Amino acid sequence: MNTNNVVSAPAASNLTGKEYQVVKLTANGIDICTSADTPIGTLHRAMPFQEDGTYAGKSVAVQLKAASVHFCTIGNSSAAVARGAVLGLDAANPGMLIPGGTGTIAYAWDPFTAFTGAIVRVIFA
Repeated sequence: MNTNNVVSAPAASNLTGKEYQVVKLTANGIDICTSADTPIGTLHRAMPFQEDGTYAGKSVAVQLKAASVHFCTIGNSSAAVARGAVLGLDAANPGMLIPGGTGTIAYAWDPFTAFTGAIVRVIFA
């Protein structure tokens, strides 16, 4: 039994360059979470470039959402965000969070001014 909060799992698709985005668990492995999905954590490390172009099934590292501070990517927002503010999934940018957003997914750990692609610290709800 793995009791660590960072686990290795197979990727469902090419997740290269999507570190710190919110992910879900599918029948095929780990994939980026949309606003309609239930997140399990954040992508901590994706697989390196594969010369054969095959990414599905390759191992990725996922930080599970329970009981820890995560780094997450902010979607399309320029809002000033207070510590403890509610963050939800960005319907326009799968895997990214925005102030408000769809559902209460996480809370801001630090205050920040949002911009697309910003990587910020959060705790999951």
